[in-house]
Amino acid sequence: MNPTSNSLATNSDPAPPFVAPLPTPPTSSIALPRVASSTTKFVPSTKPQRRTKVFHAVDFFATADGREAGLRFLQYSLRFIRFILYLRRHKLSTPLLSRLLALVSTLSAIRRLVALVDLTRYIYHSWDPFHHLRNRRKGKGKSAHPDDDPSLSSSWGLVPELSTLLHLTRQSFDLVSTLSDNIYLFSKLNLIPLSKRRTRQADRIADVATLMAALIGLLQVARSRQQIWDEGRAARKEAIKLEERLESFECWEPSSLKVVDVGEPSGTEGVGVGEELRNGLRQERRLEEKMLRERVRNERRRLKALREELTDLWWERLRLTSDGVFAVWDVLDLDVMSEMIKSWAGLTSSAIMMSQAWRDFVPVTRKL
Repeated sequence: MNPTSNSLATNSDPAPPFVAPLPTPPTSSIALPRVASSTTKFVPSTKPQRRTKVFHAVDFFATADGREAGLRFLQYSLRFIRFILYLRRHKLSTPLLSRLLALVSTLSAIRRLVALVDLTRYIYHSWDPFHHLRNRRKGKGKSAHPDDDPSLSSSWGLVPELSTLLHLTRQSFDLVSTLSDNIYLFSKLNLIPLSKRRTRQADRIADVATLMAALIGLLQVARSRQQIWDEGRAARKEAIKLEERLESFECWEPSSLKVVDVGEPSGTEGVGVGEELRNGLRQERRLEEKMLRERVRNERRRLKALREELTDLWWERLRLTSDGVFAVWDVLDLDVMSEMIKSWAGLTSSAIMMSQAWRDFVPVTRKL
């Protein structure tokens, strides 16, 4: 019996040395088409050019708030300059002060007209009396769902919240002030046939409406400050409580403690069941400590945001106080330091209004 016959059936002999290896396929210089993957790839486009401050300023003055703030700031800046020059009137010529006064009056008239145009445009774009007629013509009809039609809602006609009521009342006084200012202006320009008595009444109504709007705004600021103070106290208590828990975690187990992986040899012997339980407990405590640290950071960010809101409300209160002081001198027709107080109050209010409008238009990224 051939002893090699059985080995041939079970084991394969190695390849003889005279057998040449298989040739490698020839490489081609032609690039093969790539197979498109199922993942969508976004090709980065060219980085857009950053808009300069000049373009931002042009866009800012193209808005209603920007026009109002810019014209107001320019008007009261010139009025304040005129007041400074008036103190040195013995060294200046009288026509210069008269021209500055005429320029300030012209800017005031332009600002009133621009406010009226912006108000008309806002009403035109926000209120469409033919909306329901177009819907009926298209076949939509009137929706019977209470969420689609406010008049069919169950909450329609209820007394709104105090904040909403104050906001609507303030907006109404602003509307009355704008209309009365323009009636006074048109009467002065002889565009509306009104007597001098009616013209003075329109001016007085505008001053009273401005004063009431400022008082209601101060009430809104006071309520907002009280709410932020209450929220800040609650956030501070929560932050202190979380920090105390975090300190107890750090005293119980340092954060630099290393966790031993299960299955690796530690020292001379492997990790047992008890060590696995201890490792699981360590991992759980470290995860809870990490969550506590994140909650503490969130509470600190919240406190910082509340402090910034309080700062904004402080500036808003100063602006409204300046408007109120200006309106009080107009309503009571006071002559005691009238020009000085009106110049300072108008410049302060317009400067704060300008900064607020610019910040709302170009928001600043605050690092929390």
